Amino acid sequence: MASVFKNGRIFAPPRTPRTHGNDFAEAMVVENDRIAQIGSLEEISAPKDASVVDLQNRVVIPGFIDGHVHILHYGQSLRKANLIECTSLDQIRQTIADYAKCHPSVPRILCRGWLQSSTNGIALASMLDDLDPRPVYIDSFDLHSQWCNSAALDEMQAHTAPDLPGGTIHRDENGKASG
Repeated sequence: MASVFKNGRIFAPPRTPRTHGNDFAEAMVVENDRIAQIGSLEEISAPKDASVVDLQNRVVIPGFIDGHVHILHYGQSLRKANLIECTSLDQIRQTIADYAKCHPSVPRILCRGWLQSSTNGIALASMLDDLDPRPVYIDSFDLHSQWCNSAALDEMQAHTAPDLPGGTIHRDENGKASG
Protein backbone atom coordinates (compact mmCIF):
# COMPACT_ATOMS: atom_id res chain seq x y z
CA MET A 1 0.00 0.00 0.00
CA ALA A 2 1.31 3.43 -0.90
CA SER A 3 0.54 6.77 0.68
CA VAL A 4 1.15 10.27 -0.61
CA PHE A 5 1.66 13.05 1.91
CA LYS A 6 1.20 16.48 0.33
CA ASN A 7 0.97 20.18 1.23
CA GLY A 8 3.45 19.79 4.05
CA ARG A 9 6.89 20.83 5.15
CA ILE A 10 8.80 17.57 5.01
CA PHE A 11 12.31 17.71 6.43
CA ALA A 12 14.89 16.51 3.94
CA PRO A 13 18.68 16.56 3.82
CA PRO A 14 20.21 19.38 1.75
CA ARG A 15 20.08 18.66 -1.99
CA THR A 16 23.37 20.43 -2.63
CA PRO A 17 26.53 20.62 -0.54
CA ARG A 18 27.00 23.70 1.59
CA THR A 19 23.30 24.56 1.59
CA HIS A 20 22.69 26.88 4.52
CA GLY A 21 20.07 25.10 6.56
CA ASN A 22 18.05 22.14 5.46
CA ASP A 23 15.58 21.58 2.69
CA PHE A 24 11.88 21.07 3.22
CA ALA A 25 9.90 19.29 0.52
CA GLU A 26 6.16 19.61 0.01
CA ALA A 27 5.37 15.97 -0.75
CA MET A 28 6.44 12.45 0.17
CA VAL A 29 5.55 8.97 -1.06
CA VAL A 30 5.64 6.06 1.38
CA GLU A 31 5.53 2.53 -0.05
CA ASN A 32 5.67 -0.66 2.04
CA ASP A 33 6.42 1.33 5.20
CA ARG A 34 9.46 2.99 3.61
CA ILE A 35 9.97 6.51 2.33
CA ALA A 36 10.21 6.07 -1.43
CA GLN A 37 10.30 9.68 -2.67
CA ILE A 38 10.54 13.22 -1.33
CA GLY A 39 10.11 16.35 -3.43
CA SER A 40 7.58 18.69 -4.96
CA LEU A 41 4.24 17.38 -6.19
CA GLU A 42 5.62 17.68 -9.71
CA GLU A 43 8.71 15.61 -8.86
CA ILE A 44 7.07 12.64 -7.19
CA SER A 45 5.04 9.86 -8.74
CA ALA A 46 2.86 7.44 -6.85
CA PRO A 47 0.58 4.54 -7.72
CA LYS A 48 -2.91 5.64 -8.75
CA ASP A 49 -4.43 3.72 -5.83
CA ALA A 50 -2.26 5.45 -3.21
CA SER A 51 -4.04 7.03 -0.28
CA VAL A 52 -3.54 10.80 -0.04
CA VAL A 53 -2.94 12.67 3.21
CA ASP A 54 -3.21 16.47 3.18
CA LEU A 55 -0.69 17.69 5.76
CA GLN A 56 -2.19 21.21 5.79
CA ASN A 57 1.28 22.82 6.03
CA ARG A 58 2.29 20.65 9.00
CA VAL A 59 5.92 19.64 9.48
CA VAL A 60 7.13 16.05 9.06
CA ILE A 61 10.47 15.06 10.59
CA PRO A 62 12.26 11.71 10.92
CA GLY A 63 11.12 9.51 13.78
CA PHE A 64 13.32 9.48 16.85
CA ILE A 65 14.37 5.98 17.83
CA ASP A 66 17.67 6.73 19.58
CA GLY A 67 17.56 7.39 23.32
CA HIS A 68 20.53 9.77 23.01
CA VAL A 69 18.96 12.38 20.75
CA HIS A 70 19.72 16.03 21.39
CA ILE A 71 16.24 17.19 20.41
CA LEU A 72 16.48 20.81 21.57
CA HIS A 73 19.94 21.16 20.08
CA TYR A 74 18.73 19.59 16.84
CA GLY A 75 15.92 22.11 16.54
CA GLN A 76 18.31 24.98 17.15
CA SER A 77 20.80 23.55 14.67
CA LEU A 78 18.39 24.01 11.77
CA ARG A 79 19.19 27.74 11.82
CA LYS A 80 22.96 27.27 11.86
CA ALA A 81 25.44 27.25 8.99
CA ASN A 82 25.87 23.64 7.92
CA LEU A 83 29.53 22.55 7.76
CA ILE A 84 28.94 18.81 7.37
CA GLU A 85 29.99 18.76 3.70
CA CYS A 86 33.20 20.72 4.38
CA THR A 87 36.36 18.64 4.10
CA SER A 88 38.96 21.39 4.51
CA LEU A 89 39.61 24.61 6.38
CA ASP A 90 39.15 26.57 3.14
CA GLN A 91 35.66 25.10 2.65
CA ILE A 92 34.74 25.82 6.27
CA ARG A 93 35.92 29.41 5.93
CA GLN A 94 34.03 29.91 2.65
CA THR A 95 30.82 28.43 4.07
CA ILE A 96 31.01 30.68 7.13
CA ALA A 97 31.77 33.74 4.99
CA ASP A 98 28.81 32.94 2.71
CA TYR A 99 26.51 32.44 5.70
CA ALA A 100 27.66 35.70 7.29
CA LYS A 101 26.97 37.58 4.07
CA CYS A 102 23.48 36.05 3.78
CA HIS A 103 22.67 36.80 7.44
CA PRO A 104 23.96 40.33 8.11
CA SER A 105 21.60 41.03 11.00
CA VAL A 106 22.22 38.01 13.24
CA PRO A 107 24.32 38.94 16.28
CA ARG A 108 26.35 35.71 16.20
CA ILE A 109 27.42 33.27 13.49
CA LEU A 110 26.35 29.82 14.66
CA CYS A 111 27.58 26.73 12.82
CA ARG A 112 27.14 22.99 13.08
CA GLY A 113 28.58 19.78 11.73
CA TRP A 114 32.31 20.53 11.96
CA LEU A 115 34.34 17.37 11.50
CA GLN A 116 37.60 17.80 13.38
CA SER A 117 39.41 15.73 10.77
CA SER A 118 38.69 18.48 8.22
CA THR A 119 41.08 20.77 10.13
CA ASN A 120 43.55 18.02 11.09
CA GLY A 121 42.45 18.32 14.71
CA ILE A 122 43.52 21.98 14.88
CA ALA A 123 40.94 24.56 15.96
CA LEU A 124 42.36 27.99 16.66
CA ALA A 125 40.45 31.24 16.95
CA SER A 126 42.98 32.85 14.64
CA MET A 127 41.78 30.56 11.82
CA LEU A 128 38.37 32.31 11.97
CA ASP A 129 39.08 35.83 13.19
CA ASP A 130 39.32 37.53 9.80
CA LEU A 131 35.98 36.17 8.52
CA ASP A 132 33.58 38.42 10.43
CA PRO A 133 33.75 40.70 13.48
CA ARG A 134 30.79 38.91 15.10
CA PRO A 135 31.27 35.98 17.46
CA VAL A 136 31.54 32.67 15.57
CA TYR A 137 30.54 29.49 17.41
CA ILE A 138 31.04 26.12 15.67
CA ASP A 139 29.62 22.90 17.10
CA SER A 140 31.49 19.74 16.27
CA PHE A 141 29.56 17.02 14.48
CA ASP A 142 29.43 14.89 17.65
CA LEU A 143 28.38 17.88 19.80
CA HIS A 144 31.22 17.24 22.24
CA SER A 145 33.46 20.12 21.17
CA GLN A 146 33.10 23.71 20.09
CA TRP A 147 35.43 25.93 18.08
CA CYS A 148 35.19 29.70 18.43
CA ASN A 149 36.74 32.86 17.08
CA SER A 150 38.27 35.47 19.40
CA ALA A 151 35.06 37.52 19.54
CA ALA A 152 33.17 34.46 20.83
CA LEU A 153 35.90 33.67 23.37
CA ASP A 154 35.73 37.27 24.60
CA GLU A 155 31.93 37.16 24.76
CA MET A 156 32.09 34.02 26.92
CA GLN A 157 34.97 35.40 28.99
CA ALA A 158 36.70 32.10 28.22
CA HIS A 159 40.19 33.50 28.81
CA THR A 160 39.58 33.73 32.55
CA ALA A 161 36.99 30.98 32.94
CA PRO A 162 38.01 27.81 34.77
CA ASP A 163 37.64 24.45 33.07
CA LEU A 164 34.28 22.94 33.87
CA PRO A 165 34.08 19.47 35.43
CA GLY A 166 34.49 16.96 32.61
CA GLY A 167 35.53 19.60 30.09
CA THR A 168 38.64 21.43 28.95
CA ILE A 169 39.19 24.88 27.52
CA HIS A 170 42.21 24.55 25.26
CA ARG A 171 44.72 27.28 26.03
CA ASP A 172 47.90 28.62 24.48
CA GLU A 173 51.29 28.78 26.21
CA ASN A 174 50.18 31.97 28.04
CA GLY A 175 47.02 30.36 29.43
CA LYS A 176 44.71 32.25 27.05
CA ALA A 177 41.82 30.31 25.47
CA SER A 178 42.97 29.33 21.98
CA GLY A 179 39.70 28.67 20.21
